Amino acid sequence: MVWEVNMAKLRSNLVKKLENKKRKSIDRLKAAMDFCEAMEVKDDVLKLKDSMRRPILSFRHKKRKINITADSNSDGAKKIIDDIRTLFRDESVILLAKRNISIETFLTEYLSIMWGFLDCSDFATKEKDRAKDPEVVPILSRIAEKLWKTVNDFADSIFLEIYNRLYIYAFAHSSIDSRLYWLKCSTLDDLIGKRKPFEVSICSKQNKEEKITLDGETRRIYPVMWGNKESVISAKLNISLIGQGDKELPVYVQSHVLHRLEERLPQVPLLQYWLYKSIMEPKIAYVDGNYLIEYRANRYKLGYLPISIIDEKVIVRSFLFLTMQGTPEAKLLRQKLNLIRHNIENLKLDDLSQFVTTDIFDDPDLKKVLIECGCEDLSKLRDSVNIDSYEKFAEKMKAAIGKF
Repeated sequence: MVWEVNMAKLRSNLVKKLENKKRKSIDRLKAAMDFCEAMEVKDDVLKLKDSMRRPILSFRHKKRKINITADSNSDGAKKIIDDIRTLFRDESVILLAKRNISIETFLTEYLSIMWGFLDCSDFATKEKDRAKDPEVVPILSRIAEKLWKTVNDFADSIFLEIYNRLYIYAFAHSSIDSRLYWLKCSTLDDLIGKRKPFEVSICSKQNKEEKITLDGETRRIYPVMWGNKESVISAKLNISLIGQGDKELPVYVQSHVLHRLEERLPQVPLLQYWLYKSIMEPKIAYVDGNYLIEYRANRYKLGYLPISIIDEKVIVRSFLFLTMQGTPEAKLLRQKLNLIRHNIENLKLDDLSQFVTTDIFDDPDLKKVLIECGCEDLSKLRDSVNIDSYEKFAEKMKAAIGKF
């Protein structure tokens, strides 16, 4: 009886395994045909005999794994991992036939299926296969030509898009006064023709706080640095740009500057990244005896970073919003609209929100004079922000100015 029961279980398990294998084969075949349609090679594939088509579509690829690892157990690393998994699952890429597929499907299924076609030369060169289907060589050559063009012209751009999205997560959780993150990812060359998993390694470095005496008080400063594909790069400034000789000095930022950025520019993402970029690609202004580095978020000038040289270090001492006292724009606002510091603060013109969430640029007179005062980038940034409705402010400002 025991033997009969065991044999029954064995038969049942064997049937389940066979059914599971068959189901997986059908699933792979369906996924492969979906791929062929998305890559605009389905018509050619259907011209192949079933005996040729099924091995290529179903059995010459295996689903690729995705491995996401981190070199630290920090909260930031955990959040980046969660963000990446969500991205792969929920976000899509657009293929040739204008079909959207998830990033996960592209990485785990489509690249392997693609290689199944590109690596099918042995099918086409076997004499018995040519005898069965004389058209197999030109058909496979035609498919391979289309897919290689896809690899060269299309897959690279998809990978670049994926990398850019991944790095946004690393940048979003990086902080100059805490831990900085960067990523190492598999490339297309790492994957095509190989059965390796798609690897994402989250690397990090804890930044070091230093102390310096400014204006008789001890201040916390941090070296300005940011992650790239290999490590972190420290920002340096050639002080010939400020007439102080011809050498590069490391750049440090006071901790309160990072808080000022968050207070003044709440609508701008990746604030610290743009701080780093502004210093690495500096545009210098000189106002009232002070050297200022323009703070730019992408292509928009939003303010200035006053700097000083202390103990062979370039110190970023503050952040000035574009209209604040001490900037070229503030001088123009005073000349053209008689706006001094008190007026700017009362009207909250020292905050980005007043320019992007109100109707200030909807008024032609105000827009014209603000652009003349150097605030054109604020207008352009406001146009790029999606807001359902703007607060009424233009008339209040015109009444306060008394010039219109």
